[in-house]
Amino acid sequence: MSRLPGSFTDNTITLVAKTFGEALRFLRKRSHLTQDELGRLVGYSREQIARLERGSRLPDLAVVAALFIPALDLKNQPAFAQQLLELADQSRQQPSAPHTITVTRTVQTRTHRELEIINEPVKQYPLPVPLLPLIGRDEEMNLLVDVLLQEARLITLVGAPGIGKTRLALEAAHHLYSYFQDGVCFVSLETAQHSYDVERVIFEALALSNTTLPMRQAIQSFLSSRQLLLVVDNCEHVLEATTMFAEWLSTAPSLKIFCTSRVSLDLYGEYVWDVAALVTPNLSALPSLSELAQIASVNLFLTRARAANNTFKLQEENALPVAALCVALDGLPLAIEIAAARIRDMQVHDLLKQIMLARQHPHLSSSMLQQNKRNISERHQTLQNAIEWSVRLLSVEHKNIFFSLGVMMGGCTLEAAKEVCGASMDSLQNLASTSLINIQDGRVKLLEPIRAFAYERLRLDGILKEIQQRHGQYFEGYAQSIFEGIRGEDQATWLAWARLDHDNFRLALQYAIDTKDSHLAVAIAGGLWWFWNRQGFVREGRKWLDESLRLELSGELSTVQKQKRATALNGAGSICTELGDFVHAMHYHEEGLRLRRELQDETGESIVLHNMGLVERSRGRYLEALRLFEDALQFEAPDNISGLAMSFTNLGLTAAMMYDLPLAVSWLERSLDLLHDTGFLWETAYTCNVFATVYFEVGDLDRSEEMAKTSLELFEKLGDALFLPEPRLMLAKLAHARKDMQTARTLCMDVIRQYQQMDDQYGVANVLYVLAWLDVDENPARALDLFKESQQLRNTSSHYLSPLEQAENQRLKDALARKMPQL
Repeated sequence: MSRLPGSFTDNTITLVAKTFGEALRFLRKRSHLTQDELGRLVGYSREQIARLERGSRLPDLAVVAALFIPALDLKNQPAFAQQLLELADQSRQQPSAPHTITVTRTVQTRTHRELEIINEPVKQYPLPVPLLPLIGRDEEMNLLVDVLLQEARLITLVGAPGIGKTRLALEAAHHLYSYFQDGVCFVSLETAQHSYDVERVIFEALALSNTTLPMRQAIQSFLSSRQLLLVVDNCEHVLEATTMFAEWLSTAPSLKIFCTSRVSLDLYGEYVWDVAALVTPNLSALPSLSELAQIASVNLFLTRARAANNTFKLQEENALPVAALCVALDGLPLAIEIAAARIRDMQVHDLLKQIMLARQHPHLSSSMLQQNKRNISERHQTLQNAIEWSVRLLSVEHKNIFFSLGVMMGGCTLEAAKEVCGASMDSLQNLASTSLINIQDGRVKLLEPIRAFAYERLRLDGILKEIQQRHGQYFEGYAQSIFEGIRGEDQATWLAWARLDHDNFRLALQYAIDTKDSHLAVAIAGGLWWFWNRQGFVREGRKWLDESLRLELSGELSTVQKQKRATALNGAGSICTELGDFVHAMHYHEEGLRLRRELQDETGESIVLHNMGLVERSRGRYLEALRLFEDALQFEAPDNISGLAMSFTNLGLTAAMMYDLPLAVSWLERSLDLLHDTGFLWETAYTCNVFATVYFEVGDLDRSEEMAKTSLELFEKLGDALFLPEPRLMLAKLAHARKDMQTARTLCMDVIRQYQQMDDQYGVANVLYVLAWLDVDENPARALDLFKESQQLRNTSSHYLSPLEQAENQRLKDALARKMPQL
């Protein structure tokens, strides 16, 4: 058997593949592993491995680095490992955004000159001394110091729990110490329970006990004549008390205040400084060891790991696990420090593996990142404690909303947050101001460690099922909207929305199946079948539909439930047809037809009869297919342009497959006439695709090319992955007919990769047929091998070889016979 360009060989250093799925499939088979066996090694199901190989699931680079590379025995093959990561990165098609520091400043006139270093002794306030150096914040810290010295009088560091606000503030305090004649006073409000406690804590920190004035007045009087920097840590829970800061600044011209908080103080003249997570490495393109060690998150991990185990070093064999661990923890300094502390008793490979396996579940292990140093503040002993410290400060309403958001996978729309979590825009903005969530491009997102914390709290509080039920009900309705939207004029937008929330749909489906809620499962799966079909997720779609429709029905179905079940049955039958499982396809359609007739739904009955015609055509029963298409037309409403056009088109395609080309042209012309200027883009694309084949067969290459290009343009506009390869393959055939072999071969290789990603063996067979034509003149022996391989795949794909395909095959056989008379 010939080997195609783009295939793998065992003796090469390079993985010749253009998709992650191709590479994973090759490497798995090279290791003699089934999908089940590889799944058990990495904590995935067989279906998850299959989806990765088909390209219907995006790989997580950290998981690939932590689990797949060891499982595929690539630790000692760094070139293979690196290329696998590069392909995983490419498949996500989400270039990482640069890490930036955003400084939000209130505009004001600069009235203070830059302070000069004070050489005389300063007042000795007890400023805590960090035990370990600040990592990865040098540039940010220098900029922060410059801004405070030159123009700002009140700066607030704002950021998520564990992001390093306190540590950055403390480092800045040490750098600024010599610039203030009266020194720097560090005040932690961690112990302040109420607003009136703030005065007491600051009063004591300034050592003002020898006064008879009330505390607030004594503080103001003392500060008024001082050139002092006051660093106030943890202001978020006593915001109402911070108004006194503005009073002090107004009466103390040489005073500057530096605060940390989850939210801004919302004071006039305040400079809000957003503290971002540390920069993480690009796993698909790791730099040299020396360069990797300088990346902020990696540098932090290495420093803290060496503090726990002085023999720990960054080496070639642990570079990728270290980098992957920093990525998995989102560059969150506290999480990285806690993980690094485990290096004392764990290898980094094992630590990463355990963390990533825990992450396969909806929540992180609360014990994996445990830390019990006695001289660490209690709220920093675990990542959970750090987040808990922030969450405790929320109102009951905001807590409930935040915890509920933990059920959302991959974020959610603002509407979903409202309906599932009871979140108003004001409450979401409030949570965003606390740095617990982000709102970006109309979606609510949480860092994974924070989302995991929220999810765990739902479970521990005993309300997870309640939120999951609301989540399932919302995404049931959304799935129904997706179904209608994809069938309308704005299909591309609805497909894009469905892709964004695909993980939420999967989560809702799994919940429905686990709880044996047949009505919910059927409604969601039925709403998504057209999305799965259009995006090429047909095997995943079949799995969900099969599992949903097999659930035991509870009680008598209502009319609405019957309608939703009929839709799901239609989807299951259609997807089975795509997969060549005609027996089950007909079984699903027959059950659906009974329901449609019971509902007296003539439009639905027409759809089922039409789709039964598609099954019969795929079986090679063309006359029966024509009869069913014509029966469907009898029930079609005269104003249903889409339904009528598709009936005409499939009648034309059936005639073409029977090799009755004049009849095919007649039906297809009726379809295009009906679709002209209607806005039914998918139907137009599909019809033009069929017409391109018919014109090619009659020898009208120009009109064939026009139709293929129109079809391709529309399918690309709609984001239709399933049919997108077909017009491209036709353009390859046209390029071959015009002797443009390079263009033809390039198109063929693009198309075969698309079919392989969808695991469409019949599509692969069609490409092999065209590739055989390309080799007829230069390498007829290889052309013969490709032709035989094509026929073998066609024979195993359950598709009947039509008269049209038989005529194509005969032309190729005749061409090969002319080149190889011995045949």
